[in-house]
Amino acid sequence: MDSTPNKSLFSLFILSLHLMTHLHGAASSQDVKKFMKGYEVHVVNNLPSTPGLFIHCASGNDDLGNHTLNLNEEFTWHFHMNFWQTTKYFCRFRWENRDVAHDVFNYKLSSSCEYDHHQAEGNICYWSVTLDGFYLGNQIPPQNVMKIYDWLP
Repeated sequence: MDSTPNKSLFSLFILSLHLMTHLHGAASSQDVKKFMKGYEVHVVNNLPSTPGLFIHCASGNDDLGNHTLNLNEEFTWHFHMNFWQTTKYFCRFRWENRDVAHDVFNYKLSSSCEYDHHQAEGNICYWSVTLDGFYLGNQIPPQNVMKIYDWLP
């Protein structure tokens, strides 16, 4: 069987990555790594035990559905950043009388998810939802989390 078409497609892919690197400048070698490496998003309920945290997460073309998380429960999904680096996921969060929507992954947030996970296959976006807001870390278990959002829009 002739493998010329497969070689051509692979060459085209490598050429595209090379062009992307040159079009975006010096920082793009990191961008190519982002494209090649996957991401895991973890949303964890660290609110008081009742009621559960309602979340509905989606991207432009992927609806992840409705979930109710009890104390310390999490919702997790995996994906790869698209070639144009425009991948974006957002979640709507409801708890008691609070109701907000926030991005949980986009190009800007992706750098906060990167860490040298020696045994992980991807980057981790670990979201801890608490009484005073939404914290993002890049390790499990979380060690250094940063407050990204408040409950207020």
